[in-house]
Amino acid sequence: MARFAVLTSGGDAPGMNAVIYGVHDEATAKHAEIVGIPEGFKGLASGDRIELAEPVVSPAILSQAGTILRTSREADLRLGHVVADCVASLSRLGIDGLVVIGGAGSLRGVERLRVSSKVPIAFVPATIDNDIEGSEETIGFDSAVNYGVAAVDSLRVTAESLLHRAFLVEVLGANCGRIAEAIAAATPIDVLIVPERPLAQEEVARRMREALNTRYAIAVMTEGCGEAGAVARELGEIMGARVRPTVLGHSQRGARPTARDRRLGLACGRSAVSALLAGTSEDVVVRRGAPTLRPVGSPRAQVP
Repeated sequence: MARFAVLTSGGDAPGMNAVIYGVHDEATAKHAEIVGIPEGFKGLASGDRIELAEPVVSPAILSQAGTILRTSREADLRLGHVVADCVASLSRLGIDGLVVIGGAGSLRGVERLRVSSKVPIAFVPATIDNDIEGSEETIGFDSAVNYGVAAVDSLRVTAESLLHRAFLVEVLGANCGRIAEAIAAATPIDVLIVPERPLAQEEVARRMREALNTRYAIAVMTEGCGEAGAVARELGEIMGARVRPTVLGHSQRGARPTARDRRLGLACGRSAVSALLAGTSEDVVVRRGAPTLRPVGSPRAQVP
């Protein structure tokens, strides 16, 4: 019987639990054993593990944000001894294949581990930043965007009730503006501030002042462009009007997974196990129309 392990690494993202469920679902259907590694590569280096069975893994986790395995950023796989500890743990636990769920930093860790380990590794892209090359949409991105859209919509409600107020919304995304861009594409705003297309403060203030004169102004900014409180004060001084900052912050990571992220998570988890069963070490990427989606249920209830 094949024995696989799964871990989540780096920042948490809505839909990670769906990947875990998909991994467990496919492994069980193919008569493989699956164990969970708590707290990412840190837990792997320490040799920690938990059994993934009911009630730890149940359909209830599909609606939960975060990760039931917990995650960490502490294990630095740039250090040779940490990689050696991970390789030793895989051997000691009798692992035939590893599923890693995470973002760009986790992928770099996987690449370093692949150099030293003979165990096949399947990487599943799960990050709200949507910055994994080869994937059109990473797991967690849709949930974070929907959360941001709801926040902007709520601000618009109060703005339309009491006109001539200005708002600056800071969203996550580090130095990648895709969350902010997707929010702007889904709900009208007045100014979009992202690292990919920088705007001078004077230009941002001009656009916001112009909107404010007729109704209200809403700007959306990626966290990599500055701290919302400071930026709002600077804009307010230029505009001669108060700009109210709203920081969504890590609440976006805790957003309830959307149906889209659940479906993608399940499908990618199953695809990862299929890759490991084939003895390959590869990345599971998300493209339009793929991978194939299947209904959720026990292995016996699955349809091909």
